Amino acid sequence: MKPRMVIIAIGLMAMASLGDLTLGQNRSEARKEIHQSYDLAPNATVEVQTIPGSVIVETGSAQTAQIDATLTSPTPADLDCNQLAIERTAQGLHIHGDSPCNIGRGSQQIRLRLPSQTNLRLSTIAGSIKVPALDGFLRLNSIAGHAEVACTEDAEMSSLARGLTLSLSNMRNSRVNVNSVNGDIDLGIAADLDALLTVSSFVGRIQNETSNDSATVRQTDFRLRLGAGRSQIRISSIQGDIRIHH
Repeated sequence: MKPRMVIIAIGLMAMASLGDLTLGQNRSEARKEIHQSYDLAPNATVEVQTIPGSVIVETGSAQTAQIDATLTSPTPADLDCNQLAIERTAQGLHIHGDSPCNIGRGSQQIRLRLPSQTNLRLSTIAGSIKVPALDGFLRLNSIAGHAEVACTEDAEMSSLARGLTLSLSNMRNSRVNVNSVNGDIDLGIAADLDALLTVSSFVGRIQNETSNDSATVRQTDFRLRLGAGRSQIRISSIQGDIRIHH
């Protein structure tokens, strides 16, 4: 079976370059901060979309979403175009970059503290992301920076442009699907994980370090049963190496 190459949109890679700029080195930069909190119902959905920068998520004990954002632009006029919208929805919250201008220059660094019982969607993020294990589903799409994620529940991840660090534990008949990754995957799995891992259509090597007879796999399809294999982990269309370890 011939491996299928991973396709990442050119526009997404361009966004990554913007998100990686260190604008803080420019003394004339304009900056503003946003600090807001919202009460959320259990199992609410928070959607974060079109962010020209990084997103870091943490969990808290309260049933409150805390949003801390730093918006930075080269000039005050550019900062007027660099806006962040936070909207309540019937399901929870929608947070997204917003600009009244045709061309915007600037970056946004977002930090969220969410209740553990939250469903989370991140899409079109120009920088890196970091997401802890949540007691809800996770959806990632079009992430231009490196993704660092922990999962215990269902998750869908696609179009990751700079690799993935994924930790899996305490899965209970869960399904995790990872598709279209450009870059290496570091897959950490709990020693007592009960799951079936399948990898297909990849260009690279798989280093399996979960047993004493660890081996490097070079074929295009790979299966690993852990315990009874009740949960499902599917990884496909990868251009990069995959390391599997406890």
